[in-house]
Amino acid sequence: MTSSDQQQIARLELEVAKLKELLRERNRMDEILKEAFVSNQDLITVANMRTAKILIVNDASERITGYSKDEWSGQPVDIHDIWVDKKAKDQFAKWIGKDNRGDYFETILRRKDGSTFPALISGNMVHFENEHFSVTSIRDIGPLRKTEQQLTDSNLKFSLIFQASHAPMILFSVEPRVLIDANSAANSLLKYDDDFVASGKLTWSALQSLWLVPEDRELFRQEPNREWNL
Repeated sequence: MTSSDQQQIARLELEVAKLKELLRERNRMDEILKEAFVSNQDLITVANMRTAKILIVNDASERITGYSKDEWSGQPVDIHDIWVDKKAKDQFAKWIGKDNRGDYFETILRRKDGSTFPALISGNMVHFENEHFSVTSIRDIGPLRKTEQQLTDSNLKFSLIFQASHAPMILFSVEPRVLIDANSAANSLLKYDDDFVASGKLTWSALQSLWLVPEDRELFRQEPNREWNL
């Protein structure tokens, strides 16, 4: 074997090693993408637009809709009537057809057991090897809406307690530190009106002028429940 042959073999071995490394990296990325798809908390479906059949769904399908993966895979895209609002379904289809993608679209969907839930849906078209595929993501936002309602109810209760209290109470924002609200007792005591409170003109530093004895301001931070002269 000549020196030239040895060099050529060495180059081929190097190329083969590079190809193997690229293949390992590709397989690694495929596994990562597969895991991201399978474990995603949103329901993701991939459908072939030519056959109008669903190719694959991820593990979130049964948790979100009540239908198992087997009840989706290989079936027509409309096999399960999950859309409550048919107009919303048509609107979403128009978005996908027009721009090849649809940003988050909020609507009400129906589960297998007939119960309904608020959902965010997004989708896009993917072109691969002369085929068109739709990728749709469905997110159950029921827990989010429930939390928002609980927060609204909590804020309402606090507001009622705040305004009904006979003790003067004022609220300052964290940054910038300005007055954002005062209850009726505080307005009566400090002679504020609603317009002044809403104006944001009273800053935390300006409030310090209420103290007759400046040194009491520092003591107040240590003993806030004591009686003070203002």
